[in-house]
Amino acid sequence: MNLKLLWLTILVGFCSQPLLAQDFSAYGFQPPIQAPTEAEANSLRKVKNLAAVFSAVSDVTGQEAVKADSAQDAVNAFTQKRTAGHSTIIFPGGTGFAASGISAYNPNMPLTARRLEQRKAYLKAFEQAKRNLAAGIAELPEENQKKLVETAMGDEKISPEAISQFISDLSQGFVIYDVFHDPRNSLIHVTLVATPETKKNFRRPDDAVVIAENFDEGLAQALVQTNNGLTAPIGGLTVFAPSADKWAFIGFGSAAVQKEEGPKAQRELEAEKVALARAGLALGGLLLGESVAFSEELEPPTAELVQAYETIAKDESLKAEEADSPSSQKLSDQKFAARLKEFAHREIDSAERANLRQGLIPAAAETRSWKDASDCFAYAAAVYLPGAANSSADYSANDSDQ
Repeated sequence: MNLKLLWLTILVGFCSQPLLAQDFSAYGFQPPIQAPTEAEANSLRKVKNLAAVFSAVSDVTGQEAVKADSAQDAVNAFTQKRTAGHSTIIFPGGTGFAASGISAYNPNMPLTARRLEQRKAYLKAFEQAKRNLAAGIAELPEENQKKLVETAMGDEKISPEAISQFISDLSQGFVIYDVFHDPRNSLIHVTLVATPETKKNFRRPDDAVVIAENFDEGLAQALVQTNNGLTAPIGGLTVFAPSADKWAFIGFGSAAVQKEEGPKAQRELEAEKVALARAGLALGGLLLGESVAFSEELEPPTAELVQAYETIAKDESLKAEEADSPSSQKLSDQKFAARLKEFAHREIDSAERANLRQGLIPAAAETRSWKDASDCFAYAAAVYLPGAANSSADYSANDSDQ
């Protein structure tokens, strides 16, 4: 589900550079999933100096680790095993963690059913990768957690609360490094990377929020998540940069192309309109802080996909054991909720709330709808960046040719 060009079209008027080509070199690696072409992605997946890659026990974490002369090579060496799990990575000047999730799908199914199974596999692999990352960090003995934090912060006088906060933030401060589809073996593979440097910029308190100090990098990661089917089939993501007080809201909708009699082009157009209407409702839900309500019954394939997402999201076997959140993190989450409520109160009046609840999209939002390669499903997105365009009170009806 490669939608890079779509998103570049949507966002070309909002940002000074292509978001999906953000330079992540400050973190010591460049995610292949953000490469502008598949050829460049494949180049970024290669281990450049194989002779310098070997297994070692980390002095910091005490775990078996992949050591290389660059973070990129260390992650790639880990990823090329194509197995689910986690590993410490060691590279010049740093220690971090890589984790992966893998999910298979049955290729011997009717086309629509196969597309459903593929989408489920993307969701499951992502959840599994998050679990493996959190588990790999959380299972560090206390003395190694302390050493990791002291090494990263250059301070040997760290309070237990600060250590707990650092470890929690590290688990949430990951970058989606790669999403790889292996059609020959019918596998979806997702790789995440977390280092003290990524932790400084990213935090994901839940599946629908990306908090980032660098707004463009946060938005790029949100689009990676949306573009690759790692979000709810009808839902969305909120991106927030606290220091700049910048927001982005991405509503996402899906609809199955119906198989009843009638011109194919007309059925596809109707599915895109339905998907766009659902994206509008999802965007309204994000802006209002309310759950999405559907006025119509979901068609069976989409209903199955929504149910699958909810089941995967609740699957305890895919979730790491949750320790009590540090008090500072709870306070941070409360501050985010308060900032979102303040934004909504400031930017959205009662008339606009009514429009949003009807699925009407702000005129300043950008919308697109499209079909998947198999013409089984239609997708749509509504992206709203407050202040990026004329934020008038006008709202537009869901129209697929916007």
